[in-house]
Formats: sequence, C-alpha cells, structure tokens
Amino acid sequence: MSERTRELVAASAKEARVLADSAEGVIRKRLLVLAHALDVAERELGTTTGVRLDGTALTRAVRAGEHDADLVAQAVALREVVRAELSPVHPGYDRSRGAS
Repeated sequence: MSERTRELVAASAKEARVLADSAEGVIRKRLLVLAHALDVAERELGTTTGVRLDGTALTRAVRAGEHDADLVAQAVALREVVRAELSPVHPGYDRSRGAS
C-alpha cells in the first residue's frame, strides 16, 4: 500500500470524528466506531515490516543451534515483529511493557 492510501484512511478517520462531534445518539456512536476502525487500518498500513514469523522454521533453526552466535540480534528482530503485529490491535503495547 502507498503512503497516499494511509493518508487517505487517516483523513477519513478525522472526518468521521468531526461528523461525530455534531451528531447524537446512535449516529454519533457509529461514527466513532468507524473512526476507530479507520485508525486501526491506518496503523496496519503503517506497520508493514515485510517480516513474517514462521514458528516451525524458527523452532527447527533454534534446536539446530543456528542462532546461538547471534542470539541478541535475533531477539531484537523478533521484538520488532511482535511490535508490528501487536501495534494495530494493542497500540502502545511496547510502551506499556517498559520496552526501549
């Protein structure tokens, strides 16, 4: 996805909030739900790391000792994958755990 798509989603979320401010009741609630969904979509569009965690392959590699020499680098890479995966559904996850 392009940066332009992400910007469009963000602008749509902002507009939904503006409309919600002038709405009442069920319409206001639906607009806020829409804005939240668009915020989630924007974060997902912004966190495309291109790295996918393959648990089976990683397990085999660890058991074979393939990552013994670069354990710290692997931990840092896995931390980034976890942040990217959790960011859309749990914003601020890394800050709430005291991570750097």
